[in-house]
Amino acid sequence: GTMAMLDANQQEGLIFGTGWMADGIWNYAASFYAHAHLWLGHSRKAASTLYAFANHACPLLCWREEQNPKGQKENYVGDMPHNWASAEFIRLVRHLLILERREELHLLAAIPAAWTNPGNKTQLVDIPTSFGPVSLTVQMAPTGKAASIQITPPSRPGPGGEPPKKIVVHLEHFPKPVKRTRTELKNGIFYTNVDFD
Repeated sequence: GTMAMLDANQQEGLIFGTGWMADGIWNYAASFYAHAHLWLGHSRKAASTLYAFANHACPLLCWREEQNPKGQKENYVGDMPHNWASAEFIRLVRHLLILERREELHLLAAIPAAWTNPGNKTQLVDIPTSFGPVSLTVQMAPTGKAASIQITPPSRPGPGGEPPKKIVVHLEHFPKPVKRTRTELKNGIFYTNVDFD
């Protein structure tokens, strides 16, 4: 299908020839492509596309609209900086970690593997969702054998007026299989300790 065709037409981890330039990379199409993989449940592909997208930023951490891959004759078109690309990058990071799926809120659905290395901390504070603001912290133990996850769920209904029917925390993308979880609710905040094999 379409995704298989796009998967087969990549250079440097991004789709090739989708913009104005037949031999170029439309950088922020990476977000559309990664989101499609995310919706299909291809979490690893979505996360790796985030890194490919990031690797095409300039040294000032912004993007040109289109450019050639390395090693080809230099050519480019469009705006620089292309702020839509910056917005798409932020949107993709947010959705890899906090994603609304109809009446459910999915957390860590495509957390990049490198973010779960021993000692790493990932934190999002008061991120707007359609259910209201959400905060999320993942702290990996220095040994990598455990993680603590803190979730402040929406405390008020979002723009749609309804809280999520379910909050799903994805643990399947951590580096080791989950051995045990323990969750406590204190003052409206969920504290989860995860032990890995």
